[in-house]
Amino acid sequence: FTPGLIQSIMERWWGRARLAERRESIEAGISAYLQGNQAGYLLCMPRLHADIDGIMKSQFYADTGKDRVRGQQKAWSRHFADLGVAAGGDETWLFLARHFQRSLEESFLAPFNIETGEIPPSRNSVLHGALGLEGYTRARALQAILILDQLCHYLPSADSSQEAQAPPDSST
Repeated sequence: FTPGLIQSIMERWWGRARLAERRESIEAGISAYLQGNQAGYLLCMPRLHADIDGIMKSQFYADTGKDRVRGQQKAWSRHFADLGVAAGGDETWLFLARHFQRSLEESFLAPFNIETGEIPPSRNSVLHGALGLEGYTRARALQAILILDQLCHYLPSADSSQEAQAPPDSST
């Protein structure tokens, strides 16, 4: 992923209101990633993880009117998978919305346990300050960029109504 490729990917993002409203913050995280060293990844991951968190929560709230729900992170990932299925038409769509949901839940949203030392490089361990320095890698920082790009494909465009129609509830 060259700086030019990342820049062209980012240009697509600004057509989505949820991403555009965080543009300065996202660009700061990407700039840190482009340093190409651990110090950059250390700055990139918390910044982009917080933005991903905010994007998922604010879109979930806009679509459902619910601020807090039991198992809220799984509810967010399920909601985005529903948006992806609705946007793509079926499970054969290249963006594989249900696989993305599983990846979010098993990797990005994975819990951590300090007692057992089980601390995966996830949103939770990064934003709660539990992840050791060895977890801040180029691959994990790039994962956050790829998650943002995937979310971009599921979000309504900036010129569409912010009151997007909620997808069918998959929890029933």
